[in-house]
Amino acid sequence: MLSFKPLIFLSLLLPALAVPTPTQALSPRASQCSQFTSTPTGAFTFQTNLWGQDKGQGQQCSTINSASSNSISWSTNWSWANNPSDVKSYTNALLNTKPVQLSAIKSMPTKWAWNYKGDSLQADVSYDAFLATSADPKATHTHEVMVWLGKQGDRSPITASPNPVASPTIGNSAFDLFKGTNSMDGSTVFSFVRSGADLTDYSGDLNAFLQYLVTSQGVPAAQYMLSMQAGTEAFTGSNAVFETTAYELSVATT
Repeated sequence: MLSFKPLIFLSLLLPALAVPTPTQALSPRASQCSQFTSTPTGAFTFQTNLWGQDKGQGQQCSTINSASSNSISWSTNWSWANNPSDVKSYTNALLNTKPVQLSAIKSMPTKWAWNYKGDSLQADVSYDAFLATSADPKATHTHEVMVWLGKQGDRSPITASPNPVASPTIGNSAFDLFKGTNSMDGSTVFSFVRSGADLTDYSGDLNAFLQYLVTSQGVPAAQYMLSMQAGTEAFTGSNAVFETTAYELSVATT
C-alpha cells in the first residue's frame, strides 16, 4: 500500500503554465541527501522528499544532472530495508504550475526517458497529480492520480480490490486502473499501472489520463489539478540507481 506524499512547494506561473525562464543549461549539482530539499530549476522544482524514511533503514542521495527552461535530468541512488510495503521516498520533479481546472486543460505533452538498476528492488516510476475542488494551492486534495510507467518487484498501488476497475488503452499504451482510498487522508486514489513492458522511453499526453477519469470514472471536470510530479517511489532494495536521462512536461490550456 502507498501512503500520502506531502507536497513541499508549489510555485506560481503565468497562465501559459510553462516557465518562461532563460534557456541556459545548468551544470551538474552536488548530491542532495537531506530528507526534504527543494531546488527550483527552469520549469521544475526538484524535490528529494524522503517522507517515509523513518519507516526504514538506509540512505538516499540525488543529483540534478542537467536542466534548462523546459527539461531536466537527474539520478537517484538509494538503499532501503525494513517495512517493504511502506514507501520511503518519492524523489521527483514538480512542474512549476498554478492550479488549473481539468475542463480548461487542452493537453499535457510529456517525454520521459529513464532506467533502473539495483538488487532486489521494490519501486515504481510514476507521475503523481493531486486534484481539489478549489483553485487555492493550499486546498486539501480530494483525489490523487498516479500513472505508473513501470515498476521493480511486485508492489501494488492503493486499491480496494486486487482486480482493476478498468483496463484502458491511453494513447498507444495499455494500463490497468486501480481505485482505492488513502487511509491517511481519506482521498480517492486512481492509479494507472502499466500492464505490459515498462515504458522506459515514454512520450504521450497526460491529459488523456485525466480526461478518462472525467468521462469514465466520475471525476468532476470542475476539479482543479493542484500539482503534477514525476519520480520514483522507493520501497526496499539495495544499490539502486534510478536515472532520468531526459524529462519534459508542459500544460496547454484553453
